[in-house]
Amino acid sequence: MTDPLSNFCWSRLHTQYDKLCQSYLKKSQSKHGQNYLHAVRPTPPTDRDLYYWLAGHFAAVRRASTVIGWASYLAMLYWKLYSTGTSVCHQLWNGPRCQKRVQSNLASLCAALPAILPKNAHTVKQLVLSLGGNSIHGMGPCAFAVRTTFLHFFYPDIVPICDEQTLKAIGIANKDAGRHEVNLVPYFENVWDLESTYRTQTLQFTSETAVRAIEMALWITGHGGTGACH
Repeated sequence: MTDPLSNFCWSRLHTQYDKLCQSYLKKSQSKHGQNYLHAVRPTPPTDRDLYYWLAGHFAAVRRASTVIGWASYLAMLYWKLYSTGTSVCHQLWNGPRCQKRVQSNLASLCAALPAILPKNAHTVKQLVLSLGGNSIHGMGPCAFAVRTTFLHFFYPDIVPICDEQTLKAIGIANKDAGRHEVNLVPYFENVWDLESTYRTQTLQFTSETAVRAIEMALWITGHGGTGACH
């Protein structure tokens, strides 16, 4: 693997990431954004702040062995999808029956999640694939971006979020790369290899796990930025 982060400037990780997420502020303050984030008050001012809220909320749910509510799940969907389209969020917000079904399915899913997830790419892949059998809104066929996002918040040290831009950064740039399960194992392994390579650099971040810091750097790189220091 050609190292896509060999020239990355880690001290600028947050700055570069925030710059690419500038649309969040306007969209989150819109009527739709306020609806989809109604479980999160006050509305987080940045994409990263929403991520931190979700990470804390999912961690609390996990510790208490309770269930993610449909409204918190909606906030997670919005965080992942606001930049590319939120029709999935719209359907959940405007569908009482959908909300009830999602809540029931989330209860079953949360109860079935393993207490410990090993850092094994094939094991993680199987868990990602299994989410499709729960018929949860937003986790349909090939919706690996949403599925890995959900699992990332439960296992932030293990599961990286599978995204078109992060895949592109490691050289997987075929059409709809994020929708092909064949890319999951190499993606997980690449992220974990980079996590090992840049362990010292990622230690400076206290609000993100090393896995999250790596995928943020890859996401920046996939968008055409190098994050290089000047």
